[in-house]
Amino acid sequence: MLFTALLQQASNHPAIDNTNWFLAIIIAILAAITGYYAWQTKKSVIALEESTKAQFKPFLKGSIAQIGPASLELQITNNGKGSAEEITVSFGTREFTGSQRTWRTELLQPNEHQKLFIPIGERADAVQLNFNFFRDNQTTIELNWRCRDILGNTHERSQTINVTDYVRQFENTRARYEQPPMEVISNAVTDMKRDIGNIGKNLRSMSIDLTRWRGMH
Repeated sequence: MLFTALLQQASNHPAIDNTNWFLAIIIAILAAITGYYAWQTKKSVIALEESTKAQFKPFLKGSIAQIGPASLELQITNNGKGSAEEITVSFGTREFTGSQRTWRTELLQPNEHQKLFIPIGERADAVQLNFNFFRDNQTTIELNWRCRDILGNTHERSQTINVTDYVRQFENTRARYEQPPMEVISNAVTDMKRDIGNIGKNLRSMSIDLTRWRGMH
């Protein structure tokens, strides 16, 4: 646009000499270059700001923590790179009325966590830990967290955890990999016998077919 304006100005003054034309072109080129570098600088500044924010961004996540051989708790962990400040976590179990709880703390460092009881009712002691309870009673934790980073920016997120699915998957995996050694060996031998029997049948079938083929020829 600047270049066009300069050309129009030059056209309104027929007496302008070649030197002025040359200066007008140079100014237009310099203005374009300056604008380009200003745009690139702005992009770099924005990218640097975003990168700086990411370095200080906290990220809280709820998960199931196993306590002992048959107990569970809710665990809140800061998986982000930055510290979480002024934390408020609201959580409860969808299937149990009045189970809503709120946990607050001033600081949670990266990789630091806090364990909380899983509520199943209004009373403070209405909590549950037992594997069997969660397996037999559908339990879904709903949680919302809100916090600030050290730059003062607010972060929040919602999450759902199916405790019953977790327990059932865990027990299925444990049952699969924790069979008594003799039972594992017995199952393997049974499978081998079955495979050998199938191989024997196939060999006999091949032998019969070969005999018939020779008789025909």
